[in-house]
Amino acid sequence: MNLPEMSLRRHGLFLAVVIVYAAILITLGPLATNDGPIHLSFADMLGHMGSADWPLQSQIYMSADTLQPNMAIYAILRGLLLVFSPDRAEAVLQALCLIGPAVAAWYMLRKINPDNAWLALFALPLLANQLFFLGLYNFLFSLTGFFLALGWYLDLRRHPAIWRALALGVVLLITLLSHAAGFIMATLALMALETVRLISDWQAGLRGRALWQISACVALALCLPIPLMAWFAIRQHGYPTEYGPDMIDRAKSMARGKLFRLQSRDNRVLPDALMTLMLVTLLATIYKIWKERHHLFQGGATLFTGVGLTLVTFYAFCFVVPDVSGGGWTHFWRAELFPMLWALPCAAFLINRQWLRWGLSGLAVLLLAVQFHETWSVQGQVHQQLSALQAIDKQIGAHCTVLPVIESSTQYDQRGLPKPTGYEPFFQATSRLELDQDRVVLFNFLARLSVYPIRFRPGHDPQDLVYHWEPQQTAVNVQRLDVPRFEQKTGIPVDYVVVWGRPLGNDPVSPQDARRLLTNASLVYQSSDQQVRLYRRNTDMPGLCTSPSSHLVGNAAVRAASAKPASRQD
Repeated sequence: MNLPEMSLRRHGLFLAVVIVYAAILITLGPLATNDGPIHLSFADMLGHMGSADWPLQSQIYMSADTLQPNMAIYAILRGLLLVFSPDRAEAVLQALCLIGPAVAAWYMLRKINPDNAWLALFALPLLANQLFFLGLYNFLFSLTGFFLALGWYLDLRRHPAIWRALALGVVLLITLLSHAAGFIMATLALMALETVRLISDWQAGLRGRALWQISACVALALCLPIPLMAWFAIRQHGYPTEYGPDMIDRAKSMARGKLFRLQSRDNRVLPDALMTLMLVTLLATIYKIWKERHHLFQGGATLFTGVGLTLVTFYAFCFVVPDVSGGGWTHFWRAELFPMLWALPCAAFLINRQWLRWGLSGLAVLLLAVQFHETWSVQGQVHQQLSALQAIDKQIGAHCTVLPVIESSTQYDQRGLPKPTGYEPFFQATSRLELDQDRVVLFNFLARLSVYPIRFRPGHDPQDLVYHWEPQQTAVNVQRLDVPRFEQKTGIPVDYVVVWGRPLGNDPVSPQDARRLLTNASLVYQSSDQQVRLYRRNTDMPGLCTSPSSHLVGNAAVRAASAKPASRQD
């Protein structure tokens, strides 16, 4: 068998699944996420911030004008927006976030055991987790750099050279500029792997250059990103640090696969299957390390010992990392994903039966198919409501402010019972209206944080002025709609109100202020299912908002409905 035929047999299934998966994501996407529309809007603003043609956005937003640890995806999105429509650009970025780390994991696994590189198939369902649907594209993209850095380290370990060290440093630098978590965990893995190697080689009698050359290369590589990381840390000094969930809750979260419970509490097939595989891998890894424990101090430790102890280190890190620090949060969830992904290199050492390879590769494809089916069934319902944004876009002029109001949340089913979908796409979906014209949507979870390239100007934060949020508030609680306060403090009127859903008696995201807000507003659009409505506020306050050529409402009944807002159902 020649080399191309052998390579195709080893890697053909993985490459075929990746190509099909990417084609589906790009063709049918983008998937609805929490922060996705904000990232898209930020990338678009970076191209015209301060322009005279966008006076309203320039009045409320400003550019950070400094290097940020989340810059990489905005550079990519800016390039994609020059070629594709906004929807297609986001779909391509989502494919990069879900497939990029899997391909990078495949690259690393080939360095360990080419026969088991197919294990990267499991990275695909692991990556499409709650963090993705929260829209944490920057973090997910950093996982590509994480695996590339560790794969390159394995080459450096076999053939140490200065140019390889510098290349590793560049990869780590790009990883840091994607998200600090990917860089921190890559550094932690490098330190664990090097510590095990140094102990074993010392016990084997190596001294001098033979012992320290690889470590010197790793230290040289870290000299590139470490100063930038220190600068980022100094800038974020002073933000609160909180441990968050206690150790018991963290253990339960990891054991139950909470990160992978995306759509419904009733269907636990996917998280249970993934967590069972993770548990088996962890136990097998610990057992093999225990059997070979004497090798470490006798100079005979293998690469598996380092990889296995890194897995244990990652699990331990999950119990010590603060959930809130550096101006951000959900750090535990991010840390929780790394031991699950690192189980793949461990499994690459453990699997040595052909029947097991075929069985597990089939299981990986099956889990991916189950996950995609469950996700798309919910995404279809979400997209049906989000499609109304295209019609709303035609009803709003330029230089207008838009306030989104959630009357009923996707977190509740038809019986009014909580439904833990794990993410809420409607809060920030309206930000897509900022893409085509000079408009500002008055709900932006990210622009109030210092780690993003676009932020609110001082005194213009609607999360504070309208919703009365605390500066570092993490909970998405909409209890107030203080529009008069926003208008008084900024001198900018609230021109339009977009209402999602119908009021439910037990839905906490429907504030009482909505009634007063809509008493002096005219209904100018209503979707066919009556779940999405656009109101034009009647205000004498001077503003920049221009009206479209006409405001058309479907029928007389809808026009009559504009006389008063829908009453709350009990």
